[in-house]
Amino acid sequence: MNSQAEKFFLTIIIPVLNEGTTIEGLLTFLLSKTDPRITKIIVVDGGSTDQTIKIAKKFEVQLIHSQKKNRAIQMNLGAERVVSGYLYFLHADTMPPASYVDDLEEITRAGSRAGSFRLKFIGGPWILRLNAFFTRFQGMAFRGGDQSLFIEAELFKRLHGYDESFTIMEEYDLIRRILTTTSFSIISKPVQVNTRKYIENSYVRVSMANYRAIRMFSRDEPPVKIAQFYRNYLRKIR
Repeated sequence: MNSQAEKFFLTIIIPVLNEGTTIEGLLTFLLSKTDPRITKIIVVDGGSTDQTIKIAKKFEVQLIHSQKKNRAIQMNLGAERVVSGYLYFLHADTMPPASYVDDLEEITRAGSRAGSFRLKFIGGPWILRLNAFFTRFQGMAFRGGDQSLFIEAELFKRLHGYDESFTIMEEYDLIRRILTTTSFSIISKPVQVNTRKYIENSYVRVSMANYRAIRMFSRDEPPVKIAQFYRNYLRKIR
């Protein structure tokens, strides 16, 4: 747990795969101000074939190449480069609030070792506001990687990081294990999330896929079975 005497340090880890349309905006935002509390920004590529790598190289970030396209593997690779402080896992199409570093430091000073922000969808059907509303509550059904996840580096290593057998829902598994050790905090401010998945597949179809995947997860069905269902049900996902 952070004490008032300890300095707060944050490493941002971004897993990417063909994020040429989103990564530049995110990195521009993250690097728009120099903050000594951010020790490094690590971009872990899973084999992009678009302009993602070329764009990332324009910025002062650490670029890592993963041999497999798997977010859990990619994020673990990034975390291996971190010894202490806090890890902040951020999707390329998610934009944190301008005060995110202050928000994370404040909540960790209060004793939190892991948590996430609320969610706000940019564009898409109006009913997504209802989805976003529920992200203020505790409960596995209201979580997900789009909200971004922060965790104490020491705790992350003690939990052995992300389970790499999960090619989707890796955050759910990690949060479930976090909750066996400590509480999981929800910061009252939202991150902004791209709604491309809902636009490409429809709100109803994505919602049904999410519901069934969460049910399968709660029944401890094999990760490969959950991923197979999800990818077959939603043809257009990243």
